[in-house]
Amino acid sequence: MSSGRQLICRGGSAVVVYGAFFLRAFSFILLLPLFTRVIEPATWGGVLAAQALAMWLIVLIDFGFTLSLSRKVAINRENLTQVRVDVGNVYSAKLMLLIPAAFICWLTTQFGLLERFPALAWWALAWAAAQSFSPLWYYQAVEKMYYFSTIEIMGRLFYIILSIWLIKSTADAYMVLFLQVVALLIVHTITLVRLWREISGFILSFLGGWNALREGIILSGFTVLTSIYTAASTFLFSIFAPAGLVPQYGNADRLVRSGLSLLGPLNQILLPKSARAFAESPSKGFSLAKHLLYLYSLIGILGLFLGWLFAPLAVKLLFGSQYGQSLIYIRHLLVLFPLTAINTVIVYHILIPSGKERLVTRIYALISILALILIGLLVPTMGGKGMIYAVVIPEVIALFQLGIYSIKIEKESQGIFPIR
Repeated sequence: MSSGRQLICRGGSAVVVYGAFFLRAFSFILLLPLFTRVIEPATWGGVLAAQALAMWLIVLIDFGFTLSLSRKVAINRENLTQVRVDVGNVYSAKLMLLIPAAFICWLTTQFGLLERFPALAWWALAWAAAQSFSPLWYYQAVEKMYYFSTIEIMGRLFYIILSIWLIKSTADAYMVLFLQVVALLIVHTITLVRLWREISGFILSFLGGWNALREGIILSGFTVLTSIYTAASTFLFSIFAPAGLVPQYGNADRLVRSGLSLLGPLNQILLPKSARAFAESPSKGFSLAKHLLYLYSLIGILGLFLGWLFAPLAVKLLFGSQYGQSLIYIRHLLVLFPLTAINTVIVYHILIPSGKERLVTRIYALISILALILIGLLVPTMGGKGMIYAVVIPEVIALFQLGIYSIKIEKESQGIFPIR
């Protein structure tokens, strides 16, 4: 194949992969003009709370395996016996994690807004389970993302078409989650069948699953803890806030979080480079991290500026006039763009490549506890404004803590003083 044709093929594959990522992040956003106009606000708040719960359950059931297993398969891809063992162990662990996830789901139906909409909570669990069993990590490891992305695009388009066709009123609110479950099951069944054939099957094992959980506890701790007050923030808000405020804040949170997810593909591209740079020498790692800090900071500031500029138009087009209060929350939450961008560089491009996963987990454990305390104290008395403080303040504190430790690590690498 000529070099020009290879370039075209690579370009086409990149378009498909990023197209799949875009639909994964924004298929729900594209449907907001439909959902917010045919589902009455109180029920829509329940949908947003259930979706936020599902996002946290996805992180819980995934347990960091997407990252760790992708790395293992990439290293051992020629050793099918080891790949089968790793895959079987991780899927065994995921099945075991469904038990605490189901208990948490049941617990959420006993209080807060989801007490009024228990069916939505159980559909949230079904969605989380369907999403968590995605074999995306396998296709990343064996460099066959074009195939997975093609199937995923078809599934996301199927979800969009069915939603437009079937969701006509408040009575159809459950279909916002149900149709996602259907689409995910189709996509993941097709891709799992191919995985099964390529590795000649795998065996589920309780002992193997338990060992996988023990190995993944450190890596998963960071993502599970941070997602409590990020991905699950609308759900937590729905516990303490009046029902009428939930859709107003939930719309804003969902839109801003979707924007923040755009850092994901960039992170996937640059993370291996950071790992290689630190493996070669700490000085090269920190040199690259400083350049990335400039890049991510620029992206964060740009996101803040563009978000502020286009927020009124977004609220008008996506939510409609009845959700005008969402504009206030969006503009306050936009400060998360530069904060998250900088924290992402420190965590993923300095601390984790430096082998400080335990430190990151410890910091975010404390930050998550602080966030939960602030939510419990501020939301009942200050409503949406209190929730914004409860979300932003922990990120600011995390920035200072992570920044101090990253500076200490750099000094330690230069032999100036040790970390205590």
